[in-house]
Amino acid sequence: MIRQLWRKLTQPKPRSIGQRGEQLAADHLKQSGYRILERNLKTKQGELDIVALSADQKTVVFVEVKTSVETDAYHLPEFRVDHRKQRQLVKLAAYWCRRAKLENLMIRFDVIGVSFPSGKEPQIRHIEGAFESHV
Repeated sequence: MIRQLWRKLTQPKPRSIGQRGEQLAADHLKQSGYRILERNLKTKQGELDIVALSADQKTVVFVEVKTSVETDAYHLPEFRVDHRKQRQLVKLAAYWCRRAKLENLMIRFDVIGVSFPSGKEPQIRHIEGAFESHV
């Protein structure tokens, strides 16, 4: 019982885990040569976690970041981007491109999963082209 209470008190809160995951994802993208264009854009339709320009500067990449303390294969956070979320991200990307007047650039949708295993380094998994836009 004391052990369970200790875990509950010392485990990071969900919001702070998400923020840490997004920061690690942004750092990962920068280290991979991407240029971050925008983070945490909130609109009436939802939120874009990260908008980046690819290392070759030819593609605008919309990145959804999912974070979790679970680390087993059945609970990987990146698998939580379902079809509904994909449709929402496509609409948000179209809005962002119109607003930025960059409607003629190639776009791509990536998902980055960040896991925080207990007592270990965070694990980052970057899925490039995780899904396609059919709009």
